[in-house]
Amino acid sequence: VAPEARRRGTARELLAFLEQTARAAGFRRSVLDTLDSHVDATRLYDTTGYARVPAYNENPYASVWFAKDL
Repeated sequence: VAPEARRRGTARELLAFLEQTARAAGFRRSVLDTLDSHVDATRLYDTTGYARVPAYNENPYASVWFAKDL
């Protein structure tokens, strides 16, 4: 989310829309990763029902992984 749109719920709305779209397409689980230094992102995932899980890929730019049943 662009810096000027942060702290307005934009990322939370976008994430909810993506989850709804994934559910409608038949997906049952969402997984994602990020860097733990991306504090705002990790906070968003922690507060929207994502659980931290062991690494499920070898992304060299990730240090924390998340999953959520849809």
